[in-house]
Amino acid sequence: MVASEKRFEQALAEIKEEPETMAKDFRTRRAKIVEVISTNSVVAFAALIRDLYYRRKQKNLNQNEKHALELLKTRFAREWAIANGIEEEVALSRLEKTLAVSVPNP
Repeated sequence: MVASEKRFEQALAEIKEEPETMAKDFRTRRAKIVEVISTNSVVAFAALIRDLYYRRKQKNLNQNEKHALELLKTRFAREWAIANGIEEEVALSRLEKTLAVSVPNP
């Protein structure tokens, strides 16, 4: 089921919130990623995208985190595109711009 426009507004607002610092232990981070992906919630996706994006600015992501970030961005953009009748590339570009403007430098 595709999320509503209101859910995407909530998701974009979530991206603009202060990033949460992720756990130091990679197993804890991996468990969080798996949990969020299983929710299929665009708001939860947005929060994790924001947090991974912020972590990437702080330090290198491990391979699982890099893969998760790309997967989440793609899924988010695909659903956003369907919900708004736009091309997936346009949605992905808008997501990237929102992240670049909203997520602070460490």
